[in-house]
Amino acid sequence: MVKVNFHAHTTASDGKLSAEQVIEEAIKDKIDFLCITDHYPAPENLDPYGKDFFKEGHFENLTKLKEKYKEKINISIGVEFDWINGFDEWYKKEISKKPYDFLIGSVHALFTKDNTLSGFWDKKEDLKKFIEKIGGSKKYVKEYYVQVRNMVKSNLFDCVGHLDIIKINNQNNSLFSETDEWYKKEILKTLDLIAKEKMAIEVNSRGLVKGDEQYPSKFILIEARKRNIPLTVGTDFHAAGENEPYLGQLYKIAKEAGYAEICIFKKRKQIEVPLD
Repeated sequence: MVKVNFHAHTTASDGKLSAEQVIEEAIKDKIDFLCITDHYPAPENLDPYGKDFFKEGHFENLTKLKEKYKEKINISIGVEFDWINGFDEWYKKEISKKPYDFLIGSVHALFTKDNTLSGFWDKKEDLKKFIEKIGGSKKYVKEYYVQVRNMVKSNLFDCVGHLDIIKINNQNNSLFSETDEWYKKEILKTLDLIAKEKMAIEVNSRGLVKGDEQYPSKFILIEARKRNIPLTVGTDFHAAGENEPYLGQLYKIAKEAGYAEICIFKKRKQIEVPLD
């Protein structure tokens, strides 16, 4: 079986290991294709994380490591961008600066009209205050999928990151029900657009690491497969021990959803590899 991890973070963003340590961990776990996808700084200091990511020389360091380890692992250099509406030209300019292999576009946070920010990982009490301010849970969830669709329509990225991360604080359906028809309609509308724009999605194990469910849900993966939406696999690696057993679980979930192949990217070109 060819093992792929196309979503990994280093100390260049919020990861706990250096780029070289991430590569060595991947080699130890017998991964064939690795893509390092650190968070790129957001425009106008609107970064949901509030950190100075992506230090100068990061791309050049990865290029050297790619050459150093080429006999042991196939490395791609990617980026995860935080999508914020209205900055299309800024994204185009930043993307053009380096010859990346792979670009993930992710919605990590929402903004109110007065630029109040909420990340989906916020403490429950803070998140509930934000949801009340934005107009309730249903509006909160719908706004997330509106922003995902805006990102997809920009046609700037290769893959939608952790689709349905909006459920991260929805244990026991405390905020909304994923079985409600209005929610399913938001999902299907989003998948139809992803298919139209020929983007990939990823199956991401960050939710499994936190003890819940992978992103996206099995229902979404099945619907994505019906639409022939390409699938990448990523553990959203941040620390040692987050490749396995999660990578094996993601492969199993992808197969159960009907996928027989996944994809990797080189120079932003999609390449299919078999799941088995």
